[in-house]
Amino acid sequence: MTKNEVWDENELANIQNKDRLLPSQPYFSKMYKGKDLYGDMEKLLCRINGWTIYDIKTKEGMTYSVMGSDYNTLKFYQFLIRSHDYARVLELGTYIGVSAMYMADAGAIVYTVEKGKEFYDIAKGNIERNGFKDSIRCFNSDSIKYMKEDSLFYDLIFIDCAKESYKELLELALDRVAADGMILVDDVFFQGDTLNDKPTSIKGMGVGRMLDYVAKLEGYEKVILPIGNGLLMLRKL
Repeated sequence: MTKNEVWDENELANIQNKDRLLPSQPYFSKMYKGKDLYGDMEKLLCRINGWTIYDIKTKEGMTYSVMGSDYNTLKFYQFLIRSHDYARVLELGTYIGVSAMYMADAGAIVYTVEKGKEFYDIAKGNIERNGFKDSIRCFNSDSIKYMKEDSLFYDLIFIDCAKESYKELLELALDRVAADGMILVDDVFFQGDTLNDKPTSIKGMGVGRMLDYVAKLEGYEKVILPIGNGLLMLRKL
């Protein structure tokens, strides 16, 4: 098969390895005798890496497990920043500020943008309370507006907001990422909606348009990791 040939559906069926996609699949958990696979995985991760304890406040009535990123994904962001010596990070979608703090804790200066005033206030409180006021710069703004007015270049751009506008956000990010930098786009499976023949939600459609654009994008290394709700990684060749 040459580089430009395309797999047909029968060929794809033959190369899929469904048992190895996630650690909860039968092949990788057949010897597990416990009752909480992911809980025990988390304990193993904490034993290997230690556990960073922050004083996190969430929206009233909601827990961290609902609103915060999972520990392994956060450690992966830190791994990328440290291994590439990334100094300046742009995060589009602050939410409650946890990922911004983990990225800043890895040594980067983080510029983070949150449109919603409620979550901006929650995130800013978390960031200041945990001692990251000098390394995280918070902006209460629409991400597209911010990107169009911004003139900085970033080593890492993390997109996790306004799923319906993912394509436009990515196009703007391509013009703002440093020559040897990387772009991360979170939630590209969007609860499975983008795996449908046609996405059924407005946000799923937005993510789908972005993925169609990426499929035709040349000059970039591209990979999707099945962590969290799907993480797209782009790096300029």
